[in-house]
Amino acid sequence: MPKYYGSGGWNRSGWNSGRNYNSSQNSSQNPSYSRQNDTQYTQYARQRTAEIRQSQPSMRGPDQVRQAANDWRQTPSEYRSQKQYQIYTDGSCIGNPGGGGWGAIIRSNDKSERIIQGNEQQSTNNRMELEACVQGLRSVEPHSHVELSTDSEYVQKGISGWINKWKSNGWKTYSGGDVLNRDLWESLDEARSSRDVTFKHVRGHNGDEYNEKVDRIANEQAKLARRK
Repeated sequence: MPKYYGSGGWNRSGWNSGRNYNSSQNSSQNPSYSRQNDTQYTQYARQRTAEIRQSQPSMRGPDQVRQAANDWRQTPSEYRSQKQYQIYTDGSCIGNPGGGGWGAIIRSNDKSERIIQGNEQQSTNNRMELEACVQGLRSVEPHSHVELSTDSEYVQKGISGWINKWKSNGWKTYSGGDVLNRDLWESLDEARSSRDVTFKHVRGHNGDEYNEKVDRIANEQAKLARRK
């Protein structure tokens, strides 16, 4: 099943979904609908075509665009959920490897907010970053729209590019070695496949309220793991 991308985002007043899926009825009632739909498709096609290009390098450019268009037309109605979430994630490890902790803050467009967290006695920083993302996505219902913020370049680069090459290469790296943390990468790939997820890289310790808060949560969990 293809992955579905959204054009929404968060602003000072909350979530702006950027979506309007009703067809002819919306077009007649709202003159701006056609322009909005074109914008949504353009953004979707850019992201989906890039993914197809990485996973199917032998496919010609026009074919990649046609595949993206087909995916757009076949987007099932269950993917049109109005639930939107912003998830902040972070992972921490004392010793690396050593006691590790992770945390995720889940904010929804209905103004609710909750925290999930956990730890492991022996882990690494990268594994905890991945675990936070996996658990954060699993905590929201399938078919919802998610903007997931992480300060991990490892996660961002992996999910936006490396993972497609790994999968097409039998979970081997460019040099032929086994992909580290494959179990968590597979879990993350599965979790995002049934949700409309945009991954956003943020700089750590940049003064963002929620980024700083989830950093503290992950650090506290790592300390708890170390004391076990």
